[in-house]
Amino acid sequence: MSKVTIAQDAAGTKHVVFHGENGTLELTPKEARHLANDLNQAAKAIVLPRSPDLTKAAETICFEMFHLRYYADLYTKTKGKGRRFRTVYGERIGQAFEYSLLLHLRVLLDFFFKEPKGDDVGVSDFDALPGFDQAFPATLRKASNGVWTVSNHLNKRLAHFCEFRWKNGDHKGMDFYEQYWQPLLGLIDAFEKALSGIPHQKYHDRLKKFQENCDEQKFLK
Repeated sequence: MSKVTIAQDAAGTKHVVFHGENGTLELTPKEARHLANDLNQAAKAIVLPRSPDLTKAAETICFEMFHLRYYADLYTKTKGKGRRFRTVYGERIGQAFEYSLLLHLRVLLDFFFKEPKGDDVGVSDFDALPGFDQAFPATLRKASNGVWTVSNHLNKRLAHFCEFRWKNGDHKGMDFYEQYWQPLLGLIDAFEKALSGIPHQKYHDRLKKFQENCDEQKFLK
């Protein structure tokens, strides 16, 4: 249907007229509203093909993956229990380290386990690369118990200012979150090995730059 007009009959009743290549369709205003609603719902149900730029995606996700590794490794090397970052490096620097580690954890939980929508990019988008789905199979993408609770918890605590912070936002401690970031370290290894072509090259080019500019010795005690 290429054109819509409003017609009025002899009795003064208005009708909505759809003009198309194969003729016309005349509806009452109520019928037209129902049709418009049905068409709108049908349009929302259509899943458009996803085609994110995997080279840019690989290059960008490298930032998240390198820094999760970096802060997880730093956490392991930092002696102590509980909120050891703050105990060893002081309240301000320790808090910054905690926030960085937990934000990267939050991003990567969704990247590995959540089906992307809209302009989100997830690990499943990389299935477009040759052999990726074999090297990074579905068995690696199954979220463990508690992942979505932790993801939502971190989203509320770190990325939104809302009542959740004082009603339900009790900090569980870094040792609690470690059980969720440790498995991601293995998934990062598998992801790197599954990449191919230019996305693989760009990812590792950026990874090399991060590694060259990383000087953790001034933080370690």
